[in-house]
Amino acid sequence: WIGQFRGGLHKFSMRRDPTGKPISFASNHFGRKELGNVDIEDIFQDQTKGIWLASLDGLIRKKDNSDEFQFYSVRWGNEVTQSTDGQIWLATSMGLYLYDEAGDTLRRYSSEVHPQINLDKQMFLTIWADQKGCVWAGTPHGLYRLKEGEKARLFQESQGLSGNMVHSIWGSLDGNIWVGTQKGLSKLDPEQLTFDNYAPEDGLPIRQFADRSIFLTPQGKFLMGGSEGLIQFHPDQLLLPERPPEIILTDILLFNQSIPLHWQSEEENERSLLQSPRYLDELSLEFHEKSFSLKFEALAFGQQHRVLYRYQMNGFDDLWNTL
Repeated sequence: WIGQFRGGLHKFSMRRDPTGKPISFASNHFGRKELGNVDIEDIFQDQTKGIWLASLDGLIRKKDNSDEFQFYSVRWGNEVTQSTDGQIWLATSMGLYLYDEAGDTLRRYSSEVHPQINLDKQMFLTIWADQKGCVWAGTPHGLYRLKEGEKARLFQESQGLSGNMVHSIWGSLDGNIWVGTQKGLSKLDPEQLTFDNYAPEDGLPIRQFADRSIFLTPQGKFLMGGSEGLIQFHPDQLLLPERPPEIILTDILLFNQSIPLHWQSEEENERSLLQSPRYLDELSLEFHEKSFSLKFEALAFGQQHRVLYRYQMNGFDDLWNTL
């Protein structure tokens, strides 16, 4: 199946057509619309081998065992997927839609989510459903996880995603989820909800990926398109350091002034350290020394762009704070 920009839908099969000539469906009409003038953004085959098309003019369904098509009017369709319960999802630039088979209609999907973001009016660039009942949707503001009976969850750079502009999503054979963004490639562990990121600094040939330009071959290899062309890789060939780097203290400040080492102290009664902050086990402060800061860094030579810091003050913070 081949979809074109304002060129309709074509079926190409060397087995059925020895001449190699594609079978065109451009003559099909939907009221005043003609399939040949439709901009087809995505072609999806459901669990019953039915064909669904996402287009800027709506959702299109190829009727079973015929060359007839049903048109569902909705603006700016981008991609179609099907969840494990058989539900057809449509990602559009004006929100998410679900196909209601009983009424043969589309209905808007809504869910309580991040208080600063209205899910109903989000631009959804891409969508993909895993085998565990979750639907993953990409927007210019991050990656959503949608699951029946749960609040939608949003992942952004602050949670470890390589970039907030999500262009493509697909799962690998080992169960991980791969996400192409405007800043590189992310691998999400859906159980631990942790990310590993790859950027040009790691040898990735593409920094910004293209919308929905992703495919997993039966052999487990990914094909992904982006601003610099097309790449191919097997997830097992992308290796990252197995252990997190050591974190060391590099400076301790009181009232925004560094505490000098003892031998660097210029005044006899000046507060000083007997050894480098890196080797300190504890530091006692007077009651009036209530404003202090710590500087630290990870010993990740050549990999500093990978390091994500979080901190928690015992007895003060209930949750971890991300820097």
